[in-house]
Amino acid sequence: MGKEVYIFGHKNPDTDSVCAAISLAYLKNAADDGSMYIPMTAGEVNSETAYVLDRFGVKKPAVATDIRKQVSDIKSRGVSAVYESDTVRDAWLMMNEAGDYTVPVETTGGKVTGILTIGDIARSYMNVEDKTLLAEGKATAAGIAKVLSGKIVAGSEDAVCKGNLLIAAAEAKLAVQFVSEGDTILVTGGAEKHKKLIEKGVGIIVMCAGARPDSDVLQAAKEKGVTVITTDADLYEAARFINLSLPVKYLMKPMNQVCGFTLDDYIDDIKNVIADKRYRDYPVMDGDTFSGMISKRSLLDNSSKKVIMVDHNEADQAVFGLFDAEINEIVDHHKLGTVETLQPISVTNMPWGSTCTIIASMYKEKGVAIPETMAGLMCSAILSDTMLFKSPTCTDVDEKTAKELADIASIDLQNLWDGMLRASLDLDSKTEKEIFYQDYKQFKADGFTFGAGQVLAANSDDVKVVKDRMLPYMTEALKEEGVDMVCLMITNVAEDSSELIYAGDNAKNVVESAFGEKERDNGVYLKGVMSRKKQLIPPIMAVLQK
Repeated sequence: MGKEVYIFGHKNPDTDSVCAAISLAYLKNAADDGSMYIPMTAGEVNSETAYVLDRFGVKKPAVATDIRKQVSDIKSRGVSAVYESDTVRDAWLMMNEAGDYTVPVETTGGKVTGILTIGDIARSYMNVEDKTLLAEGKATAAGIAKVLSGKIVAGSEDAVCKGNLLIAAAEAKLAVQFVSEGDTILVTGGAEKHKKLIEKGVGIIVMCAGARPDSDVLQAAKEKGVTVITTDADLYEAARFINLSLPVKYLMKPMNQVCGFTLDDYIDDIKNVIADKRYRDYPVMDGDTFSGMISKRSLLDNSSKKVIMVDHNEADQAVFGLFDAEINEIVDHHKLGTVETLQPISVTNMPWGSTCTIIASMYKEKGVAIPETMAGLMCSAILSDTMLFKSPTCTDVDEKTAKELADIASIDLQNLWDGMLRASLDLDSKTEKEIFYQDYKQFKADGFTFGAGQVLAANSDDVKVVKDRMLPYMTEALKEEGVDMVCLMITNVAEDSSELIYAGDNAKNVVESAFGEKERDNGVYLKGVMSRKKQLIPPIMAVLQK
């Protein structure tokens, strides 16, 4: 794994979390400290964020809902493949030269069908006592001639070994007593012996130690359909090496029997499988395509992905697998939560309205000029989180920073906000589930877990439309999340108020106690409440912690 550091916002990403990841990655990469900082999202971006990215021409970050280490995070070793029809000796020579212990086996069409290991080759080499091995493996005359540096002088190179492999070292009369039709015979000189073997109907004759057939023998072989191979190798060498003429296909392990992995496999999920195997290397597939080999040592390496958290610091809001990652830094503007680290890290936490306000200040501290694109993203994030400075979370620092960024990006704040608001309010094309989760976070207090979403509405009429659509869905969301309570803030940006709807056995009592308001039309009207972080969550937490 390289020196990549992934920058993540919270699950169900909003504009602040996405823009914070992108702008912080730019700042970090500008420092050129040897690492590559990569912005990511823990879910699909909402319509407002998509509008912002499109307006400033920025590519949407890759989505990763699980940060656990994957096979794709480990650098695989490229290995040349052998073909099914190659001889074992071909494979051995290639593996020996490259220093490989395992190679993929392909068809001529390029499809990987199996794996060949050094151990497979060793077993074939040691099985010299198995007389039927060449027949079982369907070794060909061409393969034998190639391995023994021989020449086919009669018959076909496609002739396949049948029967037993025998050495006819005795005199002719005695030798033929042990030979059967179709056998492959290793023999030295002697025309009489050659003729008798041919008459017996052997399949392939390999003439060793420089022996050559005379014209009568060749004629007899052609008439009988016997293949004749000549080689300068003596009987010992021929007997020793002939098993290496087996085609690779016979010795390989088919893919359905191979312990291999895909690029998407998670290391945690395969460690137990690896522990039970004695393989040195494992094949990695990208779909049907062979990607390379990965060593057992690299698969069992305990190093984790490096992560920077922005716009959140609680495990419940983080990408799945966070506890398997190495957290390097946190940049946030929320209360401190439950994340623990193995070593001291840099934590930047300010009571400002937007994470991007913090990151803009970091640019100044580092002396890095803010490009127009990054200025546009950070400005958009501040407007989103402060609702054009109307939210009670907004500070003078946020407003001042947003105006400075607008100047850099040459944008009009009201025009930008209007565009973002139109994109956010376009709910007709969204399902109830998409509306609920477009800005959703989960919280916990004294064993009570609840989730809270927020959606903007242009006026009171739109609030009613959203409320009527979402009320039936709340019970479904409660079951889906498996929490004690869910609620949705429908914020009226024209009247600076919110309608709160909810579901859960104790939800009504919790909400009424938190805000001192009675339920009306299946919800609670909250005048002046626009901020989930500052005005919704604290009162609920206070009730739950009593």
